[in-house]
Formats: sequence, structure tokens, C-alpha cells
Amino acid sequence: MELQKLNVKIFTTLPDLAPLTDFIDVFHGWIQASDGDYHDVADYSHMTAGAGIVLIANDAIVSIDENGGRRGLLYNRKTPLPGSNQEKLRDVVRAALQNCQRLEKEAALKGKIRFSGDEVWIAVNDRLAAPNAAETFQELKPELEALAARLFNGANAALTYKEDSRKRLSVACSVLGIHRDETGIDFHERKNYRRNQCRQRAFHERSARLGIRPLSAAARARLLVSSGEFGADRSDPSPTRR
Repeated sequence: MELQKLNVKIFTTLPDLAPLTDFIDVFHGWIQASDGDYHDVADYSHMTAGAGIVLIANDAIVSIDENGGRRGLLYNRKTPLPGSNQEKLRDVVRAALQNCQRLEKEAALKGKIRFSGDEVWIAVNDRLAAPNAAETFQELKPELEALAARLFNGANAALTYKEDSRKRLSVACSVLGIHRDETGIDFHERKNYRRNQCRQRAFHERSARLGIRPLSAAARARLLVSSGEFGADRSDPSPTRR
């Protein structure tokens, strides 16, 4: 199976103090500072647990997404990527982390937003090429396990998958004991919005009691990119320069 149209979501940590509308001006600033890489911003902040604020670029769509009641940066790769499946997974995760890093550095958002480095949600936005079936998950599992081992620096990690042919194939990769939902509840079901918010808060409170501090995505990006753990850095924080 050749992976393309990969999506990656990096979740924010609590407390998340930035209103969705703050990202509109931030993304417009990215458009003005680019050489035509970014095209437009779409505002879905009126929707509960919706698409949030969306930045449209040549090769990818970057958004502050609130689907499933959990805010995060969603990186949606549109154009094909070269290389092996493992290289493609690393590329999209790296791009997502770099965009998280860029947001954390924005003056308008400083102190208001922080991304977790201990959980990544990955989806294949192509149900024909990658049907949401147990067989597909088993085929991709070794690639995802290898990715998690590098991303989480060898920490014990869990892959959470729910088979549903009506939806895209998606897998949550998380460090054990921090974000994993032992009940198997799908965080990305819109109908569970309020329950998921409460469960997310409980996870962070439990982590705090245990003295566990998730590594921010900015720190994770610095670690991976500077160390070359995910290979040569072939892009800047822009999702388009490949």
C-alpha cells in the first residue's frame, strides 16, 4: 500500500487560552509573509467542535481544528509525497510539528497556547486506497510503531484504532499513561464533544498528579529536526516547500 493524503493532528494542552478568532490574524500574517505559498483563510469558529480556522496552501491545509471536542493543529497533506511510507509519515509529522512550533512563537499567541508532544492522531484521507478495515490497520501497524518509537524516543506507546468502514482510517499514537483512553472511546466522534472535553481534562490532571509534564511540540520539533532523527529537514515551517 502506498500512503498519500496523510493527515496529522497535534493536540493542544490545557489550559488553552487562545480564542479561535485569534488565529485568523495570525494566519493572515503568514499569507502576507509568504511568497504565494498560502492562499486564503476560512473561518468556521461559529461551529461547535468544527473545523475551526483553516489556512489553505499549495500542498497542504493547516488548521486549528476542534473536531471531536479536542483542539489541535491539523496538517492535511494534499499533493503527493515521494519516498517510502515511513519517510512520508515522518515528513507530515515533521511539518505538523514545525507549524506548531511556529504558532507557539507567535507574539499574539505567546503564553496562550502550547502543544503536547505525547500524542499524535494520524489519518489517511483516502478510503479507496486505505479502507478502514482491520486488515489495513495490520498492514500499517509496523510503520506506525516505528514512527512512534522515533517520535516518543523509545517510550512505551499505544496505537488506538477503531474499525469503521464508513469513516477514514485513523490511528491515535500516544505515550502510555498520559493520553491514552483505556475505554477505547473515539475522541473524534462529534457527538461526544462535552464528554471528550471532560476526559481530556481528567488525563491532564492525572498526569499532573503523577508529576508528568508532556513535552511541547515546539521542543519535540527542535529535538527531531536538529538531531536529524526524522531525516534531513527538507522544509521550513511552511507546508508547501518540498
